[in-house]
Amino acid sequence: MPTRAHYLDYLDSPEWWTIRRAALRRAQFRCEQEQPGEARHEGPLEAHHVHYRNLGCERLDDVEVLCRPCHRAKRIPRNLQKRMLEDLFGQGRLFDRWAPRVPALSREAA
Repeated sequence: MPTRAHYLDYLDSPEWWTIRRAALRRAQFRCEQEQPGEARHEGPLEAHHVHYRNLGCERLDDVEVLCRPCHRAKRIPRNLQKRMLEDLFGQGRLFDRWAPRVPALSREAA
């Protein structure tokens, strides 16, 4: 059974770095969420798995290049929904469960 360590090892593998570099070249080293005429997005670029179905043998269209703020914005809604489902049904899908958790709002902040 794959573990978080296996996933992190994969992200450090030559295979992942090859697909990541190809995605960066395809995106011309720009965030793929930028709109034409929009100012260039700031922050380091990250490769985002659109889905995990082909993990380990991704195609180029399985990966999206995002600046860090866009990557976080894309992950947070999914993580909030996933966390609610985990609370109801237990552990989420493999690999998704390792995404950083969004801190719960305290009652004082509400």
